Amino acid sequence: CPAALVLQRALVSSTGSAVRTIRCCASRHERLGLASSARASAPEASGAAALVPPNDWVNPNWLDAQHLIVRTALPVDETNALWSTNAAGHQFNDNYGFGRIDAFEVVSAAERWQLVGPAVSAGTGPIAIDRAIPDGDPNAGLSIDLPIDAQLRVEHAEIQITIEGTYIGDIAIELVSPAGTVSTLAAARNISADDLDHLFTSVKHWDEASLGTWTLRVSDAVTGDPHRLIEAELVIHGVCIADQDRSGDIAPADLAAWLDAYQQTSPDDRRDADANGDGQVTPADFHAFLRAYGAGC
Repeated sequence: CPAALVLQRALVSSTGSAVRTIRCCASRHERLGLASSARASAPEASGAAALVPPNDWVNPNWLDAQHLIVRTALPVDETNALWSTNAAGHQFNDNYGFGRIDAFEVVSAAERWQLVGPAVSAGTGPIAIDRAIPDGDPNAGLSIDLPIDAQLRVEHAEIQITIEGTYIGDIAIELVSPAGTVSTLAAARNISADDLDHLFTSVKHWDEASLGTWTLRVSDAVTGDPHRLIEAELVIHGVCIADQDRSGDIAPADLAAWLDAYQQTSPDDRRDADANGDGQVTPADFHAFLRAYGAGC
């Protein structure tokens, strides 16, 4: 199931000049995928982060390393049809994640990196659904609205899904952000197991804005095995867009911090001013910041 990432659990593994990510579904207790790739990829990612001189890292955390990797990754196999660009301007591929880790660029970017703010989360809580998934019609599945009322800069999107029915491999699952970016969490596949109770994770929405209605799309590609979507719960992990001074609180000082970021010239120094998560800094971000300030985190 291609909830693929350059970051999650395992990062990337190299084959010659190409880099491949594990196509996996991550749960609280297990990761499904290629163990050989996992063993190879984690040391590569750790090694790239370890090359950063200690003086450049003031109380860093694992999220800073992930942000640096996302921002400096290079695309591979560029003719592959699965490459797309999310609403924040990051290229992503279900096979390759964000691409190849460039250790030199990671180190260079760290020299001017401003640490991300405190990690925060916002979620829907469990949503009871208990609806039949149309059998054997991949174009007539269920679409479930999942509203998020906090404005975060997205890092990880997690969704716990419970489905009842035989031959769970008939099921395809997608998560759509308010900006329209589609994460393929599971494609129809040859798995004969019954029922599904699983936590899926995607980083395809990295740096997008969380506020608004997310959509869960579930369809059944093959006739003969009925299924019911029982429950879903979406949790967004990221940083609070309104907390511009990284204090952990939302206060008038955050407006001054946003204005300061807006007036910077370096893309890295201006990144926090992108309040609407579209990958650019424009006057529209002022209104987006005020909206985020009102929504809170």
